[in-house]
Amino acid sequence: MDSSVVARVGGRAIPVQRLREELQKRSGTSRDEVLGDMIRFQATLLAAERAGLRQSPEFEAEMERWLVARYEALQSAGAENPSVSEDEVKARYAAEETRYRKPPALRCGALFLSISAKATAEVRAARRSEAEALLGQARQTNELGFARLVAKRSEDQATRYRSGDLGWIATEPAVDEPSDPLVVAVRALAKPGDFSPVIETPTGFYILRLLETRPLSTRPYSEVAAELRYSIQQEKRERSLIALQARLREGLNIETNRTLLETLPMAQAPEKPSSPTL
Repeated sequence: MDSSVVARVGGRAIPVQRLREELQKRSGTSRDEVLGDMIRFQATLLAAERAGLRQSPEFEAEMERWLVARYEALQSAGAENPSVSEDEVKARYAAEETRYRKPPALRCGALFLSISAKATAEVRAARRSEAEALLGQARQTNELGFARLVAKRSEDQATRYRSGDLGWIATEPAVDEPSDPLVVAVRALAKPGDFSPVIETPTGFYILRLLETRPLSTRPYSEVAAELRYSIQQEKRERSLIALQARLREGLNIETNRTLLETLPMAQAPEKPSSPTL
């Protein structure tokens, strides 16, 4: 046997260089095991060829897809990680600075007493009196004391153990923002520690305390530079692929049979599998 051939399978040679390459890829695996895998591969490949699979339309389609993907990868190798200078990133930050502005906002805590929608007027009046009494207690507390009162008495399970925190609410309403009595009441509070009057809703009564205010601010460049750099890289990569496609079409006579095209059905989105019934 030729000294450059380590084995033959059905007359097809396995070069020793190929075995060396596989051994490097599979460090720690024995020579016999790697060679055995290569022999099994060649035996299966020969069987597939004898079955006519190499001449099948599916094989041809797969090979075409591989060729296209490989060619595009080779042509765009330099564009996979396009360089982006610091000046480019800073220029983008300056141009898009408004994206990183945080509007002035208020953070509020709430103590909530629930009530049934079917409650009588007398029950509702009694519940309001209870809320008014709690408001009186709350006014005597500091922020920590209010948090403890909320944890003890609030019936909003989502917020009672985080000081009733309702999250940040923009100081100014957005365009076409629907009116919400709680939000309106929060925006009426002037400084941290201020309380709203008892607010009645169909589901219960709220006591609101302003916890914190946040002025207009902008996320600093250092915080968003990596995000901007990645965005610019993606744009450059996309432009490179578009330019590649334009180059590939140069000099080609491309014709489309629109009449035939219009007779074909629209592509359909794949159907989602139905959930099993219990």
